[in-house]
This record gives sequence, C-alpha cells and structure tokens, in this order.
Amino acid sequence: MKLKLILLLAFATVNFNAQHSCDFTANYLEFLTVEVKTFDDEAYIFLKPQKPSESFCFYPVFKDTMYINYLSKSLLDLKYVDEYLKGSQNQEVLNERFLSVLDKDTIFKKSLNELIGKTILGKPKDTITFNQLMNNAVKFFSIYLNEDGNYKGKICVGNERIIQNLHKVRHPQVEAFCFSSIFKHLLSKDKKYDFVDEWKTAVIDIASVSLGVDEDEMILRAQGALFLLMKNNENLQNMLLEEYELNKDVLPFYLSYQ
Repeated sequence: MKLKLILLLAFATVNFNAQHSCDFTANYLEFLTVEVKTFDDEAYIFLKPQKPSESFCFYPVFKDTMYINYLSKSLLDLKYVDEYLKGSQNQEVLNERFLSVLDKDTIFKKSLNELIGKTILGKPKDTITFNQLMNNAVKFFSIYLNEDGNYKGKICVGNERIIQNLHKVRHPQVEAFCFSSIFKHLLSKDKKYDFVDEWKTAVIDIASVSLGVDEDEMILRAQGALFLLMKNNENLQNMLLEEYELNKDVLPFYLSYQ
C-alpha cells in the first residue's frame, strides 16, 4: 500500500500579551497529531495541527491551527515518510517515529522558534510592506488548464510551490498569515469581503481572452493576469488589513502601510 501524507485544516484567531519560556520541541504532540487511516486498501497518514491545552506555554500563538498547518505543510521535510512511518504497528510507535522525524528537522523548527521569539519572547520583529504582503497573498489564487483545455481556478495550500518558484526570498510567516486569513474567510459564512466571487469572475474574464496556442505559455500568461487582478482587488486588500490589525500581537512581523 502506498502511504500518503494529507494535512487537514483548522483555524482560530488569537490575541494575547504574555511572556513565557519552555521547550516546544519536547511537546510536539501538544499541537501536532498524526494517525494512519486506510481507504480502499490504501494507507494514508493524516497530519493535523490541533489546538493545545490553554496551560501549554505557547498556547497564544500555537492555537491558530491553520497558521501552524501552513508552516508544517510547506516547511517540514517529509520525503521519507513512506519508508519510515508505514511500518508503524500502533499509535504509540507511529508517534515515536513521527517525533524522530521532527527531531531531525531544522527548517520547521526554526520557523516555530522565530514565531515564538518575535511574539511571546519579545525579540525584534521584521517589517514588511503592504506590497510584499499582497505579493505573497495573490500566489494562493491560481489558474490552470484542465484536460479539455478549459481554464479552471483554485485556491490551494499547495501553492507554496508557486511562491518558492517565484520568490528569490521567501517569508514563510507572511505566507502563513495570508493563507490562514484567506481560508478563514473562504470557509466562513460571513461574506463581508467578496473576494472569492471576484476571483471567480477574474478567472472567467481571463478565459475569454485568447492567450496563445502553446499550453505552457497560455497558463503562464493567465497566471500573471490573475496575480495582477487579485493584487488590485480591494476586498482582498481590506480583508488582509483587517486580519492584520486583529492578529498583529501574535504575528512575528510589522506591516508598513507606506
């Protein structure tokens, strides 16, 4: 059976003002869960951030599970999960092997240390511009050609690959904020900001224009057009600004409005 990794999504917004110090690497299972499920004789690994107990020392920042989900999805090196975790006979063994994977990781661990250090521990935060914020946010809106040659759009956690290919310098914390904010409103019944319907309209408008005959060139031109349309989308801009103001205490960066 082929073992696959699936990351599930969850979200919570937070506000806090506290000082704590402890070692999160000794408590990964407080905020990350892993289990094996089988469907049609095929095994799947489900990795899902969970909200830790309120007594957990880094609860104020780790309880935003969608933010942590993005960091784990985009930064954890799990290339050998198939070879290592598929032999787990029970949950205890699975947990032990998963913890050993995390113990060898450096990039994900560094990102969590950065999140903690620049929020709870009071280390200096980075400053990003509004243009940088939008430049990251639009990368989660993509367009592609289906088997029939028709344009289709998607909003996807997997778009960190697009960011990796298009950004010389990545800002994973900014990416995580944009992702969690977009999906919070995507999954919400509150339609205060109608950027999703406007994104759908943008895809339809792009599809109405002839962008060439070579599929790779067509996709490249369409994607560039979609990025620009979403970058100038006022509803998306206002939503991100509101989410920043609501959550800036637990974000490891300042937003410059200039």
